[in-house]
Amino acid sequence: MSAPRTVSRLNIPAFARIRENYTLILASSSPRRKGIFDNIGLPYSIVVSDFPENLDKASFESPADYVVATASEKAKGVYKKLKETGEPGKKYFIVAADTVVTNENKILEKPEDKSKAVAMLQSLNGGRHSVYSGVSIIIDDLDSDKEPQYHAFSDETGVECYEFDTSILESYAETGDPLDKAGAYGYQGQGYFLPKAIHGDYYNIASINSFIPVCL
Repeated sequence: MSAPRTVSRLNIPAFARIRENYTLILASSSPRRKGIFDNIGLPYSIVVSDFPENLDKASFESPADYVVATASEKAKGVYKKLKETGEPGKKYFIVAADTVVTNENKILEKPEDKSKAVAMLQSLNGGRHSVYSGVSIIIDDLDSDKEPQYHAFSDETGVECYEFDTSILESYAETGDPLDKAGAYGYQGQGYFLPKAIHGDYYNIASINSFIPVCL
């Protein structure tokens, strides 16, 4: 039996620049976002945003605008917290994100109970919906006299769902898995069987864009 092959970490100039100059911060407690950051291979800390995520969705022209605005508020809140309580002179590189599921351009919330979860799943059953993730990045300028840099963008991923009998959707709702998830399902959990095809970035569904590591 051959020895396990050793795979080294991805090493690109941006990673070295961050490692040498910044404290990388993930402004999220999401296990899925944490998993993606673990794969980057850079040391980072988690600082959770206190932003209540209560922006009026109806005031935004598109779901993309909403997730970018929410992610930006999360990042700003964490940046303010770190500047007030963190180590003086430390330079931060903060990444925040927000993700929503939409159907017919309507943002789907987390279902309040199992019956609402079934109704939401029925609205997605056999059709196609979208997942939007917005990302906001705040980068301290290495010259302390300058304002930090702000970057924000979004991405959309289309998801086609298989069509199932209502009894299958009810069985899934009974697991409780849909209750803490926007759109009433989690592709990384027990809802893995629902999507038929993914059009776009898989990791966008997992709550943060896969090209984030390369863009850092």
